[in-house]
Amino acid sequence: MGAAGLRRVLVLVAVAVVGCGGEDTAKVPDEPQGVEPNKGSPGAAEPSGGKVDIAVRGRAFRPAVMRLRVGQIIVWTNEDGVRHTVVGDGPRSGAIPPRGRYEFTPADAGSVAYRCTIHPDMRARLVVRG
Repeated sequence: MGAAGLRRVLVLVAVAVVGCGGEDTAKVPDEPQGVEPNKGSPGAAEPSGGKVDIAVRGRAFRPAVMRLRVGQIIVWTNEDGVRHTVVGDGPRSGAIPPRGRYEFTPADAGSVAYRCTIHPDMRARLVVRG
């Protein structure tokens, strides 16, 4: 293989190592992981008003728009094989590992856009009512 071919291989390897995000994943601190929370709504009697689940799957937040009430607990669960973040005006996770999770409880009503800083094309929104 010539110098040009070797250079092309090295560039491809560098792109594969860095990934497809705008941010080096090594610079994103890991989100602490504890015991997996109970998924799903614990019921109307629960003080939080119930948990809501957002899956991170196929490099997308599912659902892309989540409607909920102030005080409800949101649990993002990473079902992908790569790390993701949840960053917006309120939620601010570290890097969520595969099969990991992040919880956030909105305190105010409004529309909250959020994204993955590792994969900037991953965007979604919370619609929180009072």
